[in-house]
Amino acid sequence: MSKCTLVVDGNWLLRSRIFTCEDKFLAGLDDYTPGRQMIQRLLSQSLVGMVNYLRCLDDVIIVRDGGSWRKKIEKPAAYKTDYKSNRTLNEEVNWDQIWGAFDDWCERCKSIGMTVSNSKNAEGDDWITYWSNRLFNDGRDVIIWSTDKDLWQLVKYRADGTFVACFEKTSGIVFHKKADKSNLSQFDFILEPEDSANMIWLKNNILEIKYIEPTNIIMDKVICGDAGDNVLSIVTQLTTTKTGKTIKRKVTPKDWEECKFALNITYDNFIKQKENIISFLLTKKRYAGYNRCDMSDMFDFNIKMVTLSMDIIPEELFESAEWKSFDIQNIKNNYMLLCKDDDTASLVEKLPF
Repeated sequence: MSKCTLVVDGNWLLRSRIFTCEDKFLAGLDDYTPGRQMIQRLLSQSLVGMVNYLRCLDDVIIVRDGGSWRKKIEKPAAYKTDYKSNRTLNEEVNWDQIWGAFDDWCERCKSIGMTVSNSKNAEGDDWITYWSNRLFNDGRDVIIWSTDKDLWQLVKYRADGTFVACFEKTSGIVFHKKADKSNLSQFDFILEPEDSANMIWLKNNILEIKYIEPTNIIMDKVICGDAGDNVLSIVTQLTTTKTGKTIKRKVTPKDWEECKFALNITYDNFIKQKENIISFLLTKKRYAGYNRCDMSDMFDFNIKMVTLSMDIIPEELFESAEWKSFDIQNIKNNYMLLCKDDDTASLVEKLPF
């Protein structure tokens, strides 16, 4: 079995767990210790749970946000809002305490030999891009753990079976479409032994296998935008309601399939076909919103905002990158250290393994 690294979207992991204990971080509390211990325990339980589920893993890397170089790029005139400016935090919560607890947890992960990556102006997605490319090129399999479907553009597959895949319990595991189902022995290479309880449970409850063309994600987001990151569509569509009123609505990937088919658009010719794409869209009366110049500027800007590629991301962001061999058993052996819980007696009863 080839070596396999789990790359964890750390900020997503934190935010997806914090809702269960936000009441312990309300602003003005005298003591945040219970909340800090609870979130650190949740993070540790989640990590051990994944190690138990995906038995092929022999390494874990955690990545964190450190700002964004994308926010420093001058936006087109048609953009009235900033990249990711639509994301807000609950003002009733003391986020300094939450981030502080997360900092402590990440430092303890480092102390047991795990790689934790972050740097100024680099988003977690940038680090996931870096590690998935580097490890894949070194012949290691990579599983990315996050609900962020932007990361699906990173899936890869090589004829020797080496892969980069994305895992999330509701979506299952996502592979590049080139992955040969007959050669992957799908569940066997992920989980072993074959008759384990985890294997049976995942087959019945979680693990759906998807095969995608990752470059479609990039092209769709360039044209149609990404509401989650406040990236605008380069065009809007005019729609008539049942009452006869004409409104503008967001263009979906399905809407511009006609254009892709008519111009034979592939990722290899996508950028070269920019002007033809814009001309096609402008000839359709159902599309509206921007002039040719605006659309061209937004096209170029959106490529930088949505594409996860080492050809676009500034190389200097990864100067601190350092990977070292890690014994994944250390996560289980140091579970109490990661939780940093003073009540060790009750913690032993709650061990997830």
